[in-house]
Amino acid sequence: MTTKSDLVSRDVDLYREIGKHNQVRVSVTVTTVRRELARLTEPYAPRPDLRLKAVKDLAEGGVPVGVIASPILPMITDGEDNLRAVAGAAKRAGATHFGAGVLFLQPSAQKVFMPFLARRFPQHLRKYEVSYRAGAYLKGGYPDRMKKLVEAVREKVGIPARDLDTVPAEPPEQEQMLLRF
Repeated sequence: MTTKSDLVSRDVDLYREIGKHNQVRVSVTVTTVRRELARLTEPYAPRPDLRLKAVKDLAEGGVPVGVIASPILPMITDGEDNLRAVAGAAKRAGATHFGAGVLFLQPSAQKVFMPFLARRFPQHLRKYEVSYRAGAYLKGGYPDRMKKLVEAVREKVGIPARDLDTVPAEPPEQEQMLLRF
């Protein structure tokens, strides 16, 4: 499960019970620990400290939990200091993994996001318009640099990437996977 909600921790007992017979992992999205920036970029999401408390509660409850600093907003949340602060807070809260990915903007999202940039970050608007003109996903040097930066931050902080090797590549041969309690 991946969420921005801090309410995810209220179901710790349920996740633990499901985890007795199934693989359970929760990822909580925290793009920045800076409260003012989070209020600006994610006005309807719970504060970062509340989400990190949920991570702590889940970890203490025995539920594997990680933090994802996604989306990385170019020129806004893409600094090493920001990513290191989020990764460090994640580790202190008991997260078992940390990751991040660069913002992607489908055309429908661009219709909302570009006016937001014009109001709140007008100095970056032109660069975003040019960068996302070719499609929803940035390609080339920037996403590659961000991937390497996230890897370096994980190494400095001492928190691993999500272990995708434990996730089955293909579902079992039965028609419907069973969720056992």
